[in-house]
Amino acid sequence: MKKLLKINVICIVISMLINIFPYTAGAENYLWKDINAIGMFNIDTDMVSFEDFNEENDYVEPYIQLLIKYVDSEGEKIDSGVSVTPFFDTLYIDSDIDMESYVNYLKLNNDNISYIQKDYKLILSATENKIRIATDKVDINNIGKNDEALLNSNNLHIDDIIVAIIDSGIDIEHEAIKDKIYINKSEVKNNSDSDNNGYIDDVSGWDFVNNKPLSYEHNQIVEYSHGTHVAGIIAGDSEEMQGVHADTKILPLKAFESGNAYTSDIIKAIEYAENMGASVVNCSFCSNDDNLALRETIENSNMLFVCAAGNQALNIDENPVYPASFDINNIVSVAATDSDNNIAYFSNYGDTIDIAANGCSIKSSVPENEYGNSSGTSAATAYITGVVAEIMSASTELSTDSIKKQLLDRTNSVALLNNEESNINSINVENQSYIISEESDVDDIAVLSEEDSFSITGVEPLSKFQQEGIIQL
Repeated sequence: MKKLLKINVICIVISMLINIFPYTAGAENYLWKDINAIGMFNIDTDMVSFEDFNEENDYVEPYIQLLIKYVDSEGEKIDSGVSVTPFFDTLYIDSDIDMESYVNYLKLNNDNISYIQKDYKLILSATENKIRIATDKVDINNIGKNDEALLNSNNLHIDDIIVAIIDSGIDIEHEAIKDKIYINKSEVKNNSDSDNNGYIDDVSGWDFVNNKPLSYEHNQIVEYSHGTHVAGIIAGDSEEMQGVHADTKILPLKAFESGNAYTSDIIKAIEYAENMGASVVNCSFCSNDDNLALRETIENSNMLFVCAAGNQALNIDENPVYPASFDINNIVSVAATDSDNNIAYFSNYGDTIDIAANGCSIKSSVPENEYGNSSGTSAATAYITGVVAEIMSASTELSTDSIKKQLLDRTNSVALLNNEESNINSINVENQSYIISEESDVDDIAVLSEEDSFSITGVEPLSKFQQEGIIQL
C-alpha cells in the first residue's frame, strides 16, 4: 500500500509539472505492473523542431559553448579551452560576441586548430502512448528453433564482450540487470584513481554530465528510466520482461540528463568505452545535425555502433538523422517494426537503414525493480545490440563487415511499408530467440497507431541554447 501511495504521489507531481511547465522533460507517466495508468514513458517518438521552440521562447543563453578539434593532440591549444579528449577542447564565449569573427580570429592565430563547431546542445523529446501494460511473464528458457542450434554451438564467452550504453542514467541496482553491470576490477573504490585512467572510483561506468562515478539515485526515477529500459532489452535476466537476454556485460555511460546532452559528453563517453574494452555501443539517440566531431569520433573508433534511425516517420535518405545516417562501416542503423512486421508508424525508413527489429510496446526493466512497456527505435536498437553481442561472443576476431553480414544473415523477413515490401530486412528477436511462454495468458502485443499518441517536448527550449542539433533517446 505504501508503495502504491508513493507511486500515486509521483504521478500527481508529474501531472502538476506538465500543467505548470509544459516543456519539462521526463513529464511522463509510468505503467507499473500493478498500476492502471495511461502509458509508460516513451522518450522516443517525435523530433521537436528548432523553429517551433524559437516561436515560443526568445530567451538567449548568456554564453555559447564551442567544440575545438586540434590537428595535433600535443600541439598548441587555446589557453581557455577545457579538455574533452586529447584532440578536443570545449570553449565558452559570451553570446554577445560575434561568433564568426571570433572563430576566424582563433583559427588565424593557431595553426593547430583543425575546425571549430558548436558543442551542440542536444535535447530529448518524449511521447506518451496508450500502451497496455502486460502482466505476463516471458519464459527466457523457451528458445526458438531457429536459434537453438546456434546458441548451443557458440560456446558463449560473452563475459568478454562489453556493451557500452550511452544514454540517461541506469538503475544499476535493478534485479534484472545488476549482475550484468560491468565491474572495473582495476579500480578500488577509495576516492582515488586506482587504475590511473583519469576517473576516480569508476567501478561501474561514469556520469559524464556530473563528472562523477555512475550511481543510481532513488529520488530521480524518471531520469534513470530510459537507460534502464534499454539495458534490460539488451541483457536483462527476468521472466517479467522481453529482450535478447544476452549474457554480456553492460557498461553504463551517462551522457544525458533531463533529456539533454552535449556532443562533448558523448565524445568523452565514446573514448572511455573504447579504453575500457567495449566492443559495441548502443546509441538509442539521433540528431538532425550533421555533426562532424561526432562523425569523426565514431569513424576513428574500433567499436561497432548500433544507432537508432529515429521516430519521425521520415525517409532518412531525404531527411538524414545522425549518427544513423553517417556513411561509416562501423555503424548499424536500426528501424522499428510492429507485431505484424510493418515499419512502425513512428519509425523512420529508407535505404540508409540496415535492419529493423521489434519496437512496439516492449516490456523491459524500469527503475525500482519494476517493469514497463515502451515503444520506439530506441527499443529496436537495443534488440539489435543484444544480437550483435551474441554474434561477437562467437569470435572476438570478427571484422565489422563480418559482424554486419552475420547480423543481416539472421534476418527472417522483409519489413512492410504501407503494406508493401520495403528494402529493409527485419528480424523478429522474440520469435527467434526468446518467446512468450505458452503457459502465460498474455494477449497479443498491442499494435500502436498514430491516434494512440501525443507529444510532450523536452526540458529546455532549443532557442535558449542557440543550437540546432537535436538528439533523441
